[in-house]
Amino acid sequence: GFRMAYYAKSGIVGCPGNSSFEDAVMKMCQEYFKSFVWVFKYYVTGLPAWRWAYERHYAPLMCDLYDYLNTLTKKSKDNLIDFQIDSPSVPFEQLLSVLPLSSVALLPRMFRELMIEPESNLVKLKYYPTEFNIDYEGKMRDYQGIAILPFVNYNEIHKTYLKLKDILIRNREHPDKYVRNSVGKV
Repeated sequence: GFRMAYYAKSGIVGCPGNSSFEDAVMKMCQEYFKSFVWVFKYYVTGLPAWRWAYERHYAPLMCDLYDYLNTLTKKSKDNLIDFQIDSPSVPFEQLLSVLPLSSVALLPRMFRELMIEPESNLVKLKYYPTEFNIDYEGKMRDYQGIAILPFVNYNEIHKTYLKLKDILIRNREHPDKYVRNSVGKV
């Protein structure tokens, strides 16, 4: 019962032993382990993908992660290291993706409106909640709780951002050629 209740919190419903339930758990394990690969690649070879993320609030149970790692095939190993190459977000677009509503003053007025106006597509998608649940189950301190926040769809942020991007000149990507090295050469 514990395993079923635990995974239900992550949106995986069904009975343990059922093939659809077990497939969903293995997919969760794959995504979780892929997050380890992403972090490893980030520190060893550089950023593998700008938009990849583990989009769950909870980790899989260790027993299921163990089972997953024991069933890896060549194809599934290749899938773990395969990340989609994409381009970085520009600064205000990235801030729209990560800032909480309490930090709205850090953005220019037109972007603030995207976070606070009821007509804004991003507000309608509930990307900036003022109230949200915190899961304290099994936690001994308040700060250990898991904030249940919505996951941001980058494509929605990008689509909304594109409507305003030409207004601001300073919100541009800076090419590496303008970065000075320690000697002062360009």
